[in-house]
Amino acid sequence: MAFNSVLYPQVQPVERRSLTVRRVVVGLPAAVGLGIALTLQVRSWGAVGSEAGGSCGTNRGPCPHGTTPMLLLSFFALFVLVPLGGVAIVRSLKGPDVASRLFGVVLLAAVVAGVYPGTMIFQWAHGKTLGTVWQAPFESGGITQGADGSWVSGSTVIRARFDGLTAYDVATGHQRWTFPIPGRQVLCAMSRHTAGDIGLIGYGTENKPCNRLVAVDLTDGRQLWDQARPGTSQPSSTTPDSIDIAGHAAVVDAGDAIVALDLHTGVKRWSAGPGKTETTTCRFDHLTGGDAQVVTEVDCPQQTPRIRALDPANGRPRWDGTVPSQADSMNISLLSASPAVVYVTEGGKRGADVVVAFDDSGRVGARIPALNGTERFDSSTYGFDAVPVRRMFVANGVFVTATRFDNGEYSVIGFDLTDGRRLWTKSLGRNSIDVMQVSGDTVFAISGSSYSAELHMLGLHDGKQQGGTEVLGLGHLDDRTALYPVGDYYAFVGEKGYSPWYRPLAVTKRK
Repeated sequence: MAFNSVLYPQVQPVERRSLTVRRVVVGLPAAVGLGIALTLQVRSWGAVGSEAGGSCGTNRGPCPHGTTPMLLLSFFALFVLVPLGGVAIVRSLKGPDVASRLFGVVLLAAVVAGVYPGTMIFQWAHGKTLGTVWQAPFESGGITQGADGSWVSGSTVIRARFDGLTAYDVATGHQRWTFPIPGRQVLCAMSRHTAGDIGLIGYGTENKPCNRLVAVDLTDGRQLWDQARPGTSQPSSTTPDSIDIAGHAAVVDAGDAIVALDLHTGVKRWSAGPGKTETTTCRFDHLTGGDAQVVTEVDCPQQTPRIRALDPANGRPRWDGTVPSQADSMNISLLSASPAVVYVTEGGKRGADVVVAFDDSGRVGARIPALNGTERFDSSTYGFDAVPVRRMFVANGVFVTATRFDNGEYSVIGFDLTDGRRLWTKSLGRNSIDVMQVSGDTVFAISGSSYSAELHMLGLHDGKQQGGTEVLGLGHLDDRTALYPVGDYYAFVGEKGYSPWYRPLAVTKRK
């Protein structure tokens, strides 16, 4: 008995109690950590699959927001947590007594409990994901031509193709109406603005003059009127800013005149000529409308182009201002009618690009260089031949644009249109800014790869981030996309609409 007592001292209860404490202190945190790490792995790889097409990094584009550090940290954490938590679970479940096996069940529950904090960490690092509420079907019949433009009217989003208009309910995706272009003719013009649930389109024979004009009721797709387009100078291809809506009038650039028609009836209301020089007649070159006035470019041979504002009620000139430039040639893009803001691209090696704002009397209020040291404005137009999308916006006295710095970073910038003063700059890192929109006092900017696009909402007047970054779970999203915030929804209208990548229209909902 003495020999046995020496070999097996009677200290079993103390040893069993010490072992149980160690299991609790080490096993429970390890099991919770194991649940967190596994959740981060599953959610992160799921994001890579759904948002980045299954692969990312290096030449395959950026990974979804926050997934790279989450994948790396959780992967290396598993080397520690699997031996601690996993082995503890297995040993406990195979334990010799009921208490050990019961503790194994507790450890399994702790792993499950780790799913919740893991999900919270993922959502914090990755950002909220706005899933797709509905998508319009792919274009049928092998059509690969892009859309020409889009509108939103109330809760209806309208996409325009060469062969007609299709309208959808933003909330449900229900197709509300269609408006086919007659016969074998094609859409060749479209108003940038709508008014009173009315939109304006032009159509004609392909590669022939765009010689018909139609007003469409956007609530039901009903044709209000269809008549010959005024003027003898009509474009033979799809041309932006050749027709628009100003006030309660449909306005048409006829080259030798601006002609206004009653928006509801098509009856001619007025016509305004460009004027003459001593030797020749001047011409109008595109226009844009708005609630308060019509703004158009006036070109006269051997003279610097001028910008003219017309009263939409009667066509009388409100003011006529010369574009401030000494270049022999230039291109002018009309960004806004109220206030009048234009983008000037000068020709020649010393030519400069500049945004010019005019006040209510036609005097230049601000000149904003598009190339400023190491940054350049994104002045391009993207897709949609009739109503192209831009990265330049004018709203509530502020000019907003996307810009790229020489170091590869992208930013959104806001300027005061009264004096050209920079109000704010918001850096969005090295991911290009693919889609922009301004609605009310909010700037919407989408950056990132086409598979992991991120939505940023900024204050119009101060550039401050409103809420956190939201990830768009839309699949493929390219830069030829128009964005429309409508209530709680975001409508994305794509120029392309054919499979397997390009949905013509997709809608997400704010959470």
